[in-house]
Amino acid sequence: MKKTTRFTSFLKQTVGNSCGTVGLLHAVANNKDKLEFESDSVLKTFLEDTVNMSAEERGRQLESNQEIHKVHDGVAVEGQCQVEEGEMGFHLITFVNVEGQLWELDGRMNLPVNHGATNEDSFVTVYSI
Repeated sequence: MKKTTRFTSFLKQTVGNSCGTVGLLHAVANNKDKLEFESDSVLKTFLEDTVNMSAEERGRQLESNQEIHKVHDGVAVEGQCQVEEGEMGFHLITFVNVEGQLWELDGRMNLPVNHGATNEDSFVTVYSI
């Protein structure tokens, strides 16, 4: 694994079957310079409140964030990603370009994985992962 010079945000997945929410948070957090947030945005507040936290601390903060839980639960009941109790049928991860490096963000892992140089236009398509 290569050393990172700047890594915006990575959090540990501490809640079972929350990989979609964790993946979305990874994508938003590592692209917030390209996004516009409303002043009262739940995501903006979460990112600002956790900017100086470790991956484990961010995971615990997510556990206690009732507003994000409500959104997650609202989507989960729609049934598109239901998993039988105690089983994990699939797992979602996120790939982001941070300073020209392709990073794999998997909340089950301890650290992000650097897959090397990439570019904005085709950052995932240049690799066979």
